[in-house]
Amino acid sequence: MISSNDTHEKCIYCGVRNAETRDHVPPRSFFPKPRPSDLITIPSCSKCNQDAGKDEEFFLATFMFGPAGGTDEGKRLWNQKIRRALQKNLGLRRRIAKNLHPVEIFSPHGLFIRKGMGIKLENKRHLRIIRMITRGLYYFEFDEPLSPDADIQSHFAQLQSEMAPLRPVSQNLRRGSRE
Repeated sequence: MISSNDTHEKCIYCGVRNAETRDHVPPRSFFPKPRPSDLITIPSCSKCNQDAGKDEEFFLATFMFGPAGGTDEGKRLWNQKIRRALQKNLGLRRRIAKNLHPVEIFSPHGLFIRKGMGIKLENKRHLRIIRMITRGLYYFEFDEPLSPDADIQSHFAQLQSEMAPLRPVSQNLRRGSRE
């Protein structure tokens, strides 16, 4: 709940409804356990806070198929959260499988390395989460909401040389594997 000393009454995301909760920015689910004790929270209405859950899960799962999933933290997050989410959520598995596609992987110098799998980002869903994170971090940094007129955009670099070989994962997702 919002503390009585919070000076902003409106939700940082929508700017319309009263802020009844505090939302983690970036989302708490983006951190493997043990999580830092000083995660950022900002005033949010219940609707904005709860409505983003499925998009946050999808955002995180798709990013774990890229370079982020190869880091130590990414591997811990995969083992702690993403694997279980994919096992339990057939819709999430199908959505990710739908977005996987064959790609040719080239070296930075343009030499063909191998065929692999790439994942198509769902810009609308990803942009929603990026906008929420941006608004939350802006509020945290400047102690005031970002203007509702602010144009927040995101552009993802999708170089073929950075695509992970995802074919085995794609096949498991399509079959509904619980490995």
